Amino acid sequence: MSGAERAGLPVLAAASEIGGRSENQDAHGRFQAGARTFLILCDGMGGHSGGGFAARTFVGLATAAAAADGAALPGAPEAAVHALVARATADMLARAAARDQSLDPHTTAVLCWLEPERLVVAHVGDSRLYRLGPEGVRWRTRDHSLVQRMVDAGELVPAEAAHHPYRNVVLRSIGGTQAPDAEVEVLPPLAPGEAVLLCSDGFWEHVTEAEMAALAASVSPPRNLEADLAALVTTCVGRAGRHADNATALLAVLAPRTAS
Repeated sequence: MSGAERAGLPVLAAASEIGGRSENQDAHGRFQAGARTFLILCDGMGGHSGGGFAARTFVGLATAAAAADGAALPGAPEAAVHALVARATADMLARAAARDQSLDPHTTAVLCWLEPERLVVAHVGDSRLYRLGPEGVRWRTRDHSLVQRMVDAGELVPAEAAHHPYRNVVLRSIGGTQAPDAEVEVLPPLAPGEAVLLCSDGFWEHVTEAEMAALAASVSPPRNLEADLAALVTTCVGRAGRHADNATALLAVLAPRTAS
């Protein structure tokens, strides 16, 4: 049993591959303090100059802010998350301007706090968080994308959205002149045997929900969480072919209780 399992903390793993791109514009970070865990994943937007810079810088700034606060959120988590996202966005844009005035950095973002009393999730764009249980996906974020809007309006069914030519059109992002419009959810805390999976679209487009859910079992020997996640990232890049996008996943599994 790992130290995290003994302390009642989730066991963490991360994996990322460049795919068929010239640069990996995905970035991720994590921080644990006491009984709390902070996770973040960003996918730099390749249609804008500085996407990789935006993702890496925003991850670093947000993770540092969470660490400075001991990874804890106050009694009004929604307001605190919006303030953190706004501050990290402003600092990222300031650093971009100081580095190169021609940069137009944009990134998606998904982040969460795992606390004993709640799970707080925020996202902007189409990077996702899945809440997983033994039976499969129990909840996930809803993309800020054109095809998601079309599904919500009844113009597409989910199966059509997966292959729609506009499936990569994102309606919200971190960066630009508009203030970041993060969607924040406060959910019940993880139960033993549950997991959260944060991932970029280069991952979730090519992985089934059953394959995601199977990762939660990897925390128990003889399975290896890090190796199983890395293998699934490699599999999804292979399925995407030679033009595969960057694929990144960050996983936290709360181990099932065992009889003492």
